[in-house]
Amino acid sequence: MLGLNAARLFAVDPQATRCALAADKLELHRPAARGLAAEGALPLPWQPRGPVTRAEVLRWRASDTGPWIPA
Repeated sequence: MLGLNAARLFAVDPQATRCALAADKLELHRPAARGLAAEGALPLPWQPRGPVTRAEVLRWRASDTGPWIPA
């Protein structure tokens, strides 16, 4: 609601802005980046470095005998 009201207030066409953003340079190179990631030349975009699910956190906490100290 606020976005369209602000667009009207500043005389911005929200549909035209969406179309302009879809053709950015980053989007044009995304297929090449996916190909390089599949070959192993690029790292995966996100890899967890610790527990991700609730069960993994509980299992991790149960295996630790000392007090929890945030890093």
